[in-house]
Amino acid sequence: MAAVAIATPLTNPEPAAEAAALEKRTSCKVVIRFAPDKTGTCIDINKKQCTGNLKQGLCPGGNNIICCY
Repeated sequence: MAAVAIATPLTNPEPAAEAAALEKRTSCKVVIRFAPDKTGTCIDINKKQCTGNLKQGLCPGGNNIICCY
């Protein structure tokens, strides 16, 4: 008797949650005197945490959108 394997696609019960997790983020460039420029990511500090440094005024949007580098 031969074994038969059937492949089925994985389905996500919450596609909206997955789409929110993959939100498009803007990049930001931090210029530091006497140091190489650094590229960061604009994040909403009300929704995400930054494990690096924060710099205000480099990202479009409200005051809660800050550059994390």
